[in-house]
Amino acid sequence: MVLVDMVGGRDPQFRPEGNSTPWLRDLVLSSARRLGYRDACPSGGALSVEDDHLPFLAAGAPVVDIIDFAPFLRGYHHTAEDRVDRCSPDTLAMAGRVVLATLGELERRLKN
Repeated sequence: MVLVDMVGGRDPQFRPEGNSTPWLRDLVLSSARRLGYRDACPSGGALSVEDDHLPFLAAGAPVVDIIDFAPFLRGYHHTAEDRVDRCSPDTLAMAGRVVLATLGELERRLKN
């Protein structure tokens, strides 16, 4: 299960999400870095968030939460500062490319 949440912000910080299945989280991050998005995907310790992927995880499905932590880290998540002018079509496109690359890699692995 791939959850794509809050992926439209400017200057994103797609850090590893701690409740995600490690191999799938690593696959997403490696896809992003392979596509040249290293700055948007800093390495380091995982940050955990309670999100819509948790019921799928509890049911035994591999899950990954692709989420931009910048709104949390910069303090504007769910505040009056959480505005549309903080959004970026380029970041949305980047997230879409990463998801497509990850799905392509999953397909290749399933065929082998």
